[in-house]
Amino acid sequence: MRVAVVWPRPRRDRWRLGQTNPHDYPDLSDGLLFLEDHQIEVTIEESLPFPWNPLVRMHEFYSGLDPVRAARIAARATRYDAVLCIGDATAYLVLWLRRVFGFRTAIVLIDPALSPGYARRKRLQDYVIPRVDGVVVYGRAQVDYVAQEYGSAVKASFLYHRADVNFYTPTDQQTTAADPYVFSVGLDESRDFETLAAAARYCRDDLGVTERFVLRTPRPVTEPGGLEIQRDSVSYGGLRDLYRGASVVVLPLRDRLHAGGINTLLEAMATGRPVVVSASRGIADYVRDGETVRVVAPGDVRGMSRAIAELIADPREARRLGDNARRFVVEWCENRVYAGALATLIREIVDSRRRNR
Repeated sequence: MRVAVVWPRPRRDRWRLGQTNPHDYPDLSDGLLFLEDHQIEVTIEESLPFPWNPLVRMHEFYSGLDPVRAARIAARATRYDAVLCIGDATAYLVLWLRRVFGFRTAIVLIDPALSPGYARRKRLQDYVIPRVDGVVVYGRAQVDYVAQEYGSAVKASFLYHRADVNFYTPTDQQTTAADPYVFSVGLDESRDFETLAAAARYCRDDLGVTERFVLRTPRPVTEPGGLEIQRDSVSYGGLRDLYRGASVVVLPLRDRLHAGGINTLLEAMATGRPVVVSASRGIADYVRDGETVRVVAPGDVRGMSRAIAELIADPREARRLGDNARRFVVEWCENRVYAGALATLIREIVDSRRRNR
C-alpha cells in the first residue's frame, strides 16, 4: 500500500532525524515513519516555498492551503491508495480537486483542530469533515463531537496520541536537584499560564514552597508573579533534561475540545516525572487522577497549588505517579503502537472506499 502525507509546513528534512541522530532528536515524523513496518510505503508531499505557496509563512491554518501542492497531488493521485492530511487546512483543496476531477484516492484527515468557537476554522471543517473518508482524533470527546455535529455517516476514530518513549526517558537517578524547580512549558492558546502564576504565588506565600517555578514560553503572561519565564529556544535534548530535573511538571490548561497540551503531557509522563494537569476535555483519555497524574479543575489556583505542594512534600508518591505515567505512555502511546493502530485503520478506510465505488 502507498500513501501520501501532507503536512501544513515542510517536514521532509526532519523525517529521519530521530533515527540518524537519536540522542539529539525524537521521532519528528509524527509516528508515520513506522507505517513502513506495516508494509505501507510513505511519500511526503512536501509543502512548497514562497512564492509557489504564497501562504507558507503564515499560521498553519493558512500555510496548509497550498494550491500548487494540491494540484500536484491530484495529478499523482493514481500512485496512492490514500492521502493522509495532517490538519483540516491541508485537506481542503485536495478534496475540492477530487470532486472536480473524480479521482478515487481515499483521503484521511488526522487531528483536525476541532474549534466550534473559531468561526473561520469551523467553516473550513464544515466543508472538509463530511467529505473525507475517515477522521482520526486523539480524544473520545472529539469522536462524540464529530458524530453530533456531522452525523453518524462521518467515520471518526479515536487513537491514542503518540510519544517517542525511547527519547523521552527517565534518568537513571531521579535525585533532588541542587536548585529544585517546578517546570511548565508551551506556546499554544490552550495554556493557562495566568492560573500557574497565581498558583506559584500561593505556593510561595501560603504553602511555604521554596522551589522556583520555571516556565518556557514565547507567549505573554499577564502578571507573571513568581514565574521565572525563559523565552529563548531550547533543543529537544534540553527540553528532555528540563522535564527530568523538575520536582513537578505542571500543565495548566483551559478546558478545550481539542487535545491541546498533549505533546507536553506525554513527554513529561514518558520521562517519569509527577505531573499536575488541568482537566481539559481534550486530554481526558490520558489522565487518571491519583494513578498516573494529579488532575485539578481548570482555573483552580488553590487546587493546583495544593497538588504541587503535596507532591513536593511526598517524594515517594511523586515517584509512584511518575512510574505509573511512564508505563501508561509506553503501553498506549509509543510510536510503534500508534503506527500499528493507524495502519489498520488506513487499510479499513481504503477497503471501504473501494467497496463503495
